[in-house]
Order: sequence, then structure tokens, then C-alpha cells
Amino acid sequence: MREHLGYFVLGYAVLLLLFSVFVQTKVGDLLDAMNQHKQQFGLTSAVPDWYFVFALSRCRYAPARALYRTTEPPLEVAQAFPNYKQLRYLGCAAWFAHIGLGILILLVFILLRVLPL
Repeated sequence: MREHLGYFVLGYAVLLLLFSVFVQTKVGDLLDAMNQHKQQFGLTSAVPDWYFVFALSRCRYAPARALYRTTEPPLEVAQAFPNYKQLRYLGCAAWFAHIGLGILILLVFILLRVLPL
């Protein structure tokens, strides 16, 4: 069992990478709109290109938190993205899955190194 935990974490990480690419292709235009309306989303800096693939893995959570907090988008964004709630859900799911990967790595480390089995 212990020898398979590393493969489980690696498999989760690969699935997270694929899911992040999928989310980026769906939410990319919304992130560009967030760059144009930074004040309404509460952002202080621009959202980088390929945010969900590269910047999220460096724990830059501000755009994901802005999506989580903004249940109702600004009027211009709401008109441009009638499926905003679905895109917001995808972005938040990618963020939570990334946090889940960190928790999983921590738990596997504790199981393998700290607790004697």
C-alpha cells in the first residue's frame, strides 16, 4: 500500500494538469475581461495568461479568490458572459483541486515519514 501512494499523488497531479488546461481554455476569455475590470473584481494586478496552468501552481490565488467572491459580475462582464456562473464554478473547482493536491501531498508525507506503519 505504501509504495502505491506516490503513484496515486502523481496520477492526481497529472489529472489536475489536464483539468487546469481544460479550465484555462474555457475561462481564458473571462480572465481577459477580469483584466479589463480589475477594480470591480478587486484585483490589484493583471491576471497572467495561462493562469490556471502556470500561475495557480505558484500559489497566486488572487484571481481565483476574486472569482470566488464575485458571485454577480459587473454589468459589462455579465452581458459578455451569460454563462458566468458556470465559468466561475470551473475556476473555483480548479482552485480547490489545486489546494486538494497540496493537502494530499502533506497527508502522504505524514503517512510515509511521520507515522510508523
